[in-house]
Amino acid sequence: MEKCGKGIHVLMVAIKFPPHFGGAAIQASYLAAELVRRGAAVQFITDNDDRPTMQDVYNGLPVYRFSTFLKMQTKAKEAVYVFRVFWFIVTHPEYRIIHFHSIRGTESLMFPLLRLMGRKILVKLTLVDNDDPMTLRRRKLGRFFRWGLSFVNHFTAISRRLCELASEAKIPAQRVSLITNGVETNRFLRPSAEERYTLRDRLELPQDAILFLCVGKIEPRKGYDFLLQAWQHIQSLVYRPVLVIAGPGNTPENPFYQKLTTTIRELQLKRVRFTGQVETVETYMRSADCFLFCSRQEGFGTVLIEAMASGVPVVARHILHVTEDILIEPTLSKTYWGD
Repeated sequence: MEKCGKGIHVLMVAIKFPPHFGGAAIQASYLAAELVRRGAAVQFITDNDDRPTMQDVYNGLPVYRFSTFLKMQTKAKEAVYVFRVFWFIVTHPEYRIIHFHSIRGTESLMFPLLRLMGRKILVKLTLVDNDDPMTLRRRKLGRFFRWGLSFVNHFTAISRRLCELASEAKIPAQRVSLITNGVETNRFLRPSAEERYTLRDRLELPQDAILFLCVGKIEPRKGYDFLLQAWQHIQSLVYRPVLVIAGPGNTPENPFYQKLTTTIRELQLKRVRFTGQVETVETYMRSADCFLFCSRQEGFGTVLIEAMASGVPVVARHILHVTEDILIEPTLSKTYWGD
């Protein structure tokens, strides 16, 4: 369907939104832009932590960033977040479709009231063992979360595993759709030899090195500690290897990053570079010789298809019904099942 129809107002709720790094919010912005192109009106609301409440615009999309008064995640902050979301919905009756891009669980407590108000609720499941229905049911208020989720009109899941977990939670199959993440093929595409040379020169990467790339936030679930253990062996087997880890979190305040730098010193690892957050990750993709995916936990793994669209061979750590659904051609990729 080319047009959504004028008059359709969609409110998209994202726990975090750019410039905060997060795959779910980035995918949400792609969807919102397409809905706007087809005639819908879309508004984002998101947590602005301890910063003031403000109305913002991101890539042409209106974003209402509300203060929850705290930077650190606490139960009090979560309660404030849910109240602010609910109050925004109450005071903006024009938004008839409420699309939640991942939830922590407490959001589900407002779903019965939203249905009484005539709102349609769409929830996107994004991360196994985090926002899937089975994980939410195991939490302290899981019985209430389960009740709240029964009022959701429809779920979308970005991987087969998330669909399976929804089924295990007794959510009817007709209320769950598998919609995997997409990739911008005009950004992620195979470079020519000349383009690759130019990109490496721009990024100050050695032309004669074998470049291994990882992309993602510096946090434990991304498995960078596992990667550095493997790098000890890779650097002894490959001629002039360089490891580039592109993603936010390489700061002294991040204890996991400090652990990684300690490992690098203790193992005397060479040629490891942390870039911090990058807005043009496609330039690194198109410069790489091999993409390494070492995550312990993912909902889909969009970076895998971005790497393959860029013509980069992929080596991935196995995640049940995630990596094997993406890496299906053995001549182009390899999935490792163990540590």
